[in-house]
Amino acid sequence: MQVLLIRHALPLRSEYGQGSDPELSETGLEQAQRLPAALKRFPITRLVSSPQRRAVQTAGPLAAERALAVEVD
Repeated sequence: MQVLLIRHALPLRSEYGQGSDPELSETGLEQAQRLPAALKRFPITRLVSSPQRRAVQTAGPLAAERALAVEVD
């Protein structure tokens, strides 16, 4: 069994008082869209994400490509 650890894509910059769970920036969304192609050679059967929006959004395109659910832990 292999475990791949993937850091979330680039989030929006948060200003003081805006909270610590920003969504992905436009660049981050583009990065997440490239993830399925970058991981094409890996036989991924399960996706687990932190509950942070940026992490779930990063996993989204890969989940869609592989017809997998993103399990939030």
